[in-house]
Formats: sequence, C-alpha cells, structure tokens
Amino acid sequence: MVHRVTLHLLFFLVALPITLLLFGCSSGEITQQASPATPSHLTPCGEITVMQLPTAVKAFEGTKALKEMQCFVKAFSSCSSMSLKLKYFEHHETRNDTYWIAKDGGNCRVLKLSVTQLIPLAGTPTPPHQENDTCRQVVLQKNGLLISGCARQGDLLVLT
Repeated sequence: MVHRVTLHLLFFLVALPITLLLFGCSSGEITQQASPATPSHLTPCGEITVMQLPTAVKAFEGTKALKEMQCFVKAFSSCSSMSLKLKYFEHHETRNDTYWIAKDGGNCRVLKLSVTQLIPLAGTPTPPHQENDTCRQVVLQKNGLLISGCARQGDLLVLT
C-alpha cells in the first residue's frame, strides 16, 4: 500500500511539470488561441444550410441565403459586428461554421469558428472538435458569396 501511494505521488510530481511545459503555462502565462470564441454580442445576418460540393458549397433556400449573404457583405464593408453561420449536414457528421466580423487596427477581418461532430449510426457521437481561422475578405459574386484569404481553409465559395 505504501509503495502504491509513493508511485502515485511520484507520477503526479513528474507529470505536472511536464504537462505545464507542454502547454506553455510554466511561467504562469496562458497561450492565446488564433481567434477567440464567437462573441455573444453579435447581430446575426442569418444561418445558411449548405451541402459540400467538390470545389464549393451549395446553399439550400437560395433566396433566403442570398439575403443573408448580402447582409454579411454589407456588414463587412462597414466593419460592423455581424455574424453568418453555415450549417453543413454530411453523412454521419455535422459541422457549424460561424463567421463574424472584427476590427483589426484600421482593417476589417473575418474570424471563423468551426465546430465538427461525428454522428455514428450506432453508438455515441464524438465530442465536438473546434477550429479557428482568420480570413481577409468577403465579396458577393453573381453566383454566391466568396470568403477569401483564410489562413487554414483557403477560399470558400458559397453558391446560391
């Protein structure tokens, strides 16, 4: 019994400093993520349900989606705090991408939070996975919305 307690204490004393070193907290600082969680004070332009295509995504409800896209482009041009959500429904997976507009000094940028969850036919869904991204521009084209200059995802075309 004494050996077991000693081993647990030894493991804790070794594992804690290693964990702090790995996660950058040994000096008391918390490392900052690429972009913050979605702010709660944003006004939503809307929510667009989309289907993934090989080179773009296709919006369902074209007229409604176009109005929401126009809202987001207008908000970007004036650097207003607005958001746009894209909801993907794929085979055994859900993904919600929330884009929002933020000022960065004198510039306007688009931040993105993507939350993906696998939904198996049987069993328990996986815990949601979150990923952040930053984009440079939003443009409305005649065939849809182009979100471009994204660090991780590259350019995204949302077809109407």
